[in-house]
Amino acid sequence: MLPRVFHLSFAIFFSLFSAPAFSHAGSHENKNCFISINNNTVRFSGYQFQGLHPDEAFCRIFPYSGSVIIKIEPVNAQLETQKVALELLKPKSWLNCTSLNSSNSLLLKKTELQGFNEGVKMLQTDIQEPGLYALNIKLQREDKKIISQSFLFLVGIPVTKILVQFSGGVLLLIVLIFARQNSKIIKASKTRKNPENR
Repeated sequence: MLPRVFHLSFAIFFSLFSAPAFSHAGSHENKNCFISINNNTVRFSGYQFQGLHPDEAFCRIFPYSGSVIIKIEPVNAQLETQKVALELLKPKSWLNCTSLNSSNSLLLKKTELQGFNEGVKMLQTDIQEPGLYALNIKLQREDKKIISQSFLFLVGIPVTKILVQFSGGVLLLIVLIFARQNSKIIKASKTRKNPENR
């Protein structure tokens, strides 16, 4: 049990705080991630079309297993002259998250190099196994040099729900401790008022 909790905490830490990426809250509380690649920026948006808000966009955490749709959009105008390819990876070990390559990760799906001028790039797949995944974004510059950047995210782990339940448990524990302490204070007060009952 403890190793699993450690792995989950490790994954959440790296998926939420690994650079270079930052998130921005958009409409309907949607989350858009902006990924920096060689002084260029792309927008990462993920969709699952499940739950109470099927049109909600996800960034670092996809709470459901199943269908996952990832969209990459250029933010900088100069990206429209470059080509991009997407690779969906699954790390073989939780300890390889910071440096992914073909030897320490499994290639689940990929797209061919295409120009950004042809529109938004999309990768759609089905992920049934909860865990940590990565999107490897490859940019081919005008000089044909390829630059890549990996973006980590969780799938099938309802972190928000887990945190809400954990918070509820902590609140209940605090109430029980307070009630117990209050009961002791009341009992001690009654004992002082009625010393003959000792």
